[in-house]
Amino acid sequence: MVAFCCSLTYLISLNTPAYELQLSPTSKSYAMWKENPIPLYLDFYFFNWTNPEELLEENFKPALVELGPYRFKETQAKVNITWNANRTVTYKQRRWWYFDQENSNGTLDDVITTLNVVALAATNVLRSRGAILQVTFSGALRMTGQKVWVTKTAGELLFEGYSDPILTMASKMPSLADTKIPVDKFGWFYGRNGSSEFDGLFNMETGEEGILRVGVLRQWNYRNRTDFFEAECGQVKGSAGELFPPVQTRDKPIEMFSADLCRQVTLQLIH
Repeated sequence: MVAFCCSLTYLISLNTPAYELQLSPTSKSYAMWKENPIPLYLDFYFFNWTNPEELLEENFKPALVELGPYRFKETQAKVNITWNANRTVTYKQRRWWYFDQENSNGTLDDVITTLNVVALAATNVLRSRGAILQVTFSGALRMTGQKVWVTKTAGELLFEGYSDPILTMASKMPSLADTKIPVDKFGWFYGRNGSSEFDGLFNMETGEEGILRVGVLRQWNYRNRTDFFEAECGQVKGSAGELFPPVQTRDKPIEMFSADLCRQVTLQLIH
């Protein structure tokens, strides 16, 4: 992702007048910002847990085998673009991922044993709930034969998702409505392929108020802070990810906001 951001900024700033770096429907930077022309690749790795049945044995140590990378080619496009009177642009981002079998070490049919995220996450949420709900949930765990681990294919763990009786039951319980169960299946990227909703709504400066402000994020999901981090770590700031102010020097760190991390990150350029 870093290579993409820096490369895109370089491409549109090389021998380009300052007014063309301002983002507008007619600027040179617009087409490249709207649809990313630079190939992106995302590698996934898993640790296959090979001895889960020994979990309760004395002096147990998990045996893990690294699998991957499972490589996906990523494409991006901006949608629902709105130009605002305050010289900002509001938009959503749609991303697609395509499995790159040739450059992957494994297939999406590889069988992997890993932590049962659904059961463990639900257990953590219910730790602070009432005793009656906790007892009910414990019974549901036993009834559905839940274990600390699950065995699924790489494809199911990533984009395909897999059904789980805990999710099915939780989605039908009014008492758990505030947990905001968002999906009918679980997968780390389930429901994200081709969606314009997961990354949220961005509000970014166009550079019309000053070219040194181009690409600076003002708000994410209508707010200038997130609910996930406190103090400065919770501020929405930095580049939205594609456009950076010109005349970037190596001694100046790059700041960008990551919707996946729900926070701003600082990247130090290597000399």
